[in-house]
Amino acid sequence: MTYYINAQLVNVKTGVVENAAYEPCEGCPLGELVHPTAIVAKKLLGLPYTPYKPKRVTEISRKEEIGARASSPGQQAEAVEWYNKGVELGDSSDQEIIYYKKAMEADPTFAQAYFNIGSIYVQRGMPEESVVYFKRFLIYCKDPKEKEQVRNLLAEIDQTSTPASSTGVVPPSTHTAEEWYNKGRDLNDNSAQEIEFYQKAIEVDPKFASAYYNLGSVYHTMGKYEEALAAYKKFMHYSNDYAEVERVREGIVKVLEEYLSQ
Repeated sequence: MTYYINAQLVNVKTGVVENAAYEPCEGCPLGELVHPTAIVAKKLLGLPYTPYKPKRVTEISRKEEIGARASSPGQQAEAVEWYNKGVELGDSSDQEIIYYKKAMEADPTFAQAYFNIGSIYVQRGMPEESVVYFKRFLIYCKDPKEKEQVRNLLAEIDQTSTPASSTGVVPPSTHTAEEWYNKGRDLNDNSAQEIEFYQKAIEVDPKFASAYYNLGSVYHTMGKYEEALAAYKKFMHYSNDYAEVERVREGIVKVLEEYLSQ
């Protein structure tokens, strides 16, 4: 299938829209929407722009996308379900972001979920945050043309972002997975904020076993047993501490599965 993107280019110095035309783009993730480069430039220049609107995916299309790297059928179905909940909401809200994050928890290689969160942050005028997600998209995306588009988008963000020295405002730093994890561990109050810190650690490093374990522990304490079980299973999948994995399997996961099956 050939998609079409609006190839409007924006002069980042003058804000003038140039070369407005439609051109074919095989496999474009955006469909018939404004090119992401134009979205970024217009947003940062305060010009009118068309928000990005993601499209639904199916389990079949997701399986074709990830091919041999496919997660288990259950995880794949769960990821697609959460992803489509975000698409259906489609209001660039925190809740939409949460849905995509849940999709990534179920399947950390879900490239389009990273892309959608990055696009939301672009629309919010938060380029530094968007860069983190677009870079994760590049890691997991298999389509060379889509990757090239996002590389161009990242270059445009870099060109159009206002330097800190000109505004006196220092943009937020990009933390490592360990830094996000330690923020959650230091907080240690079983709060939504602690959960967010562990989720941010997982976003940076989707194989961060300890972050999954602590996330499961917080959910467990909150009585959110389904979420806790999912996080513990992720811990078991990525952890290299086999004795600890067995302890969690027999002492926590088995009990939760039995409880939830009643």
